[in-house]
Amino acid sequence: MLNPSHLPKIIGGVCEDEKIFKFFHIPVQSGSNKILKDMNQQHPINDFKKVIKNLGKNFLNPQ
Repeated sequence: MLNPSHLPKIIGGVCEDEKIFKFFHIPVQSGSNKILKDMNQQHPINDFKKVIKNLGKNFLNPQ
């Protein structure tokens, strides 16, 4: 499972590798910053949105 803080570091290599299946399982615990904070999560919902936008830009047909 990927941590949002690690994804930007590896996304370029993953995007370029033809052997990588272009499918993403992205677990979302909450879309609420308050709930994420109450769960002691370190990343607000905007971090998740940035990751999703980055994936969409780097893959032609993300699924």
